[in-house]
Amino acid sequence: MKWPYAGQELERWDIISRWWVLLRHAWDKRCFRSQRAEYFEYLYAVLAGVEFRRTLSDVFWADQQRYQAKHWRGRLAAVWWQTYQQSGGDLYAVWQEYLSNDELVLLRSAQQAGMLEQGLQLLADYLLGMKQHQGLLLSIVWPALVGVWVPVGVLIAVPLYTVPALQDIFQDLPTEFYGHYTQQLFAFAAFLQGYGFGLGIGLIVLLLLLYQALHTQAHVARRFLDRWSIFQLMSKVAALRLLSLLAVLLRPASAKQLSLRTALELMQQGAGPWMRWHLRQILARINEGHIGAHSFNSGLLDPDTYWFFSDMAQAQALDQAARRTAQRLSHQLSWQGQRLATRWRWLILGVCAMLTLLMGLWHYVVMDELRQSLSLFYAGT
Repeated sequence: MKWPYAGQELERWDIISRWWVLLRHAWDKRCFRSQRAEYFEYLYAVLAGVEFRRTLSDVFWADQQRYQAKHWRGRLAAVWWQTYQQSGGDLYAVWQEYLSNDELVLLRSAQQAGMLEQGLQLLADYLLGMKQHQGLLLSIVWPALVGVWVPVGVLIAVPLYTVPALQDIFQDLPTEFYGHYTQQLFAFAAFLQGYGFGLGIGLIVLLLLLYQALHTQAHVARRFLDRWSIFQLMSKVAALRLLSLLAVLLRPASAKQLSLRTALELMQQGAGPWMRWHLRQILARINEGHIGAHSFNSGLLDPDTYWFFSDMAQAQALDQAARRTAQRLSHQLSWQGQRLATRWRWLILGVCAMLTLLMGLWHYVVMDELRQSLSLFYAGT
């Protein structure tokens, strides 16, 4: 096919194709991230099943040939195979764009310690646990996001549909015959029409700023919020992530066992500001002379979990203590998260239903008020 104005059209087509490649790669990364726990479980099963006679390069090549470019796994396998060859088998370089920092730290530590097979299995277990507990948080957030749209939709309909419809039906009624509730509803609709869009944008910006503040160094506010409800659950998930990763990094599987300080410094790379602040506090306590579990009294662990961790660390090695504490915290999160999710789900749905019902009753009262006012108006004339 010949393009007119070949130079300009080819340049335009090149830009479109580049955008398509970027969008498709972003989609591929999203698909992989949603299934990465199962994928690492598969890698461990494949490599361990043949007693590691196959390498990851062989697995990438096989996936590339099986799935080809029609499937996200085939496209990513082609990229990984090429990066694997160029980096000399460095898995950190292969998956740097696709995994979080703590997952990369775990993989690099396992590979450098010569325990790649165990690292893949531990990473799969770690990701499956995190996936379960993050699902608890999503089960609280999603009903809130869905339920809030019902009263928001009702508020949008007030100035755009319901009030104009009422004004059109009762257009013969002079405004001085409007009742109290009618005047309030029409004034509310005028307010929403004039300022509703700006208030909506302002509320979204405020929520984004609040979200950003909770993940930055607003430590006083965050420490206060961490005592309550969903924020406490978020902190426990972060503590579980920290302890689970430490249990793997501190595991004495080879001569290259990491020290606690080195493991914490590795975890600082790429961590969010809030978690980085806690890691700095733990490192500062180590510098002050605190050893083992006593250095973790930074506020990330609640008192009961911290005391349990300290007792376990006195009875066994630190990696085993971290593993036992993570298991205990995981069990707590399972039942606490389910109970909290159920409570918040019903609370949000109840509030949204009540607001929608109140708005409907307000409209019913206004319609009855307008009907009576119209009867009085006609009787007077």
